[in-house]
Amino acid sequence: MDWAFFADQLLSPTDKFVKAFFLVIYMSLISMFFGVILGVCFAILRLSKNFLLRFFSFLYIWIFRSVPVMVWFILFYTGFAMAGVFRFQDIEILNIVIGGNVQAAIICLSMREAAYMAEVIRGGILSVEQGQVDASKSLGMSWWQSMYRITLPQSLRVVVPPMGNNFNIMLKTTALASVIGVEELFLTTRTISAATFKVFEMFLVLAIAYLIITMGWSLLQIFMEYRLNRHEQDPEKSFIERIKTYFNFSNNNHRDGA
Repeated sequence: MDWAFFADQLLSPTDKFVKAFFLVIYMSLISMFFGVILGVCFAILRLSKNFLLRFFSFLYIWIFRSVPVMVWFILFYTGFAMAGVFRFQDIEILNIVIGGNVQAAIICLSMREAAYMAEVIRGGILSVEQGQVDASKSLGMSWWQSMYRITLPQSLRVVVPPMGNNFNIMLKTTALASVIGVEELFLTTRTISAATFKVFEMFLVLAIAYLIITMGWSLLQIFMEYRLNRHEQDPEKSFIERIKTYFNFSNNNHRDGA
């Protein structure tokens, strides 16, 4: 173990590693944004009275939840180009060049996330009491107004926890994009370790990098859940005490056999 090299890479990472670090974050954020939007659409289609719309939504969810995301990466980026269907080209937005492989990865992650979020959002919609929907109709609201003003806002309490878990998973799923040459954290770490022959040290730095990203998101998720459930919180507890309660730091009870 070369502690000097490890400390240097951890405290003063290369520009390439830092770029890969933020690439993972913005790929995940963009994919989650489009995934949630598409997920809402497919969740609504799943609840439609029209059989064809329900079947189309079910088919989409079934396909994208059944096929590994790595297969979609290769199919969209390499397969489409080889078959002459579509070839991703680099584009420039606000003086930032987005590679074709990054575009393909974002599209695949978004479509995969939409399939998972559709079921999560559908469950959240169904968790809202039918009486509230009927009450909104009695006030003259249309179906869309009732969905926008009554159902979706109340479903957030049920949707946010699994959505946060899905995003946490996506942060780590971006490592699979290395199969199409996306220079995210995993591929960048492999490149540096191959050049320096410091495999253990570099992958230990990689693990810490993922821990930093996921911990940041976990704290944000705790805050969002607290805001959505603040009416159930003890007003005398500080935010730090609520975090301790969330992680059960002060709970000394153990499961049987522990």
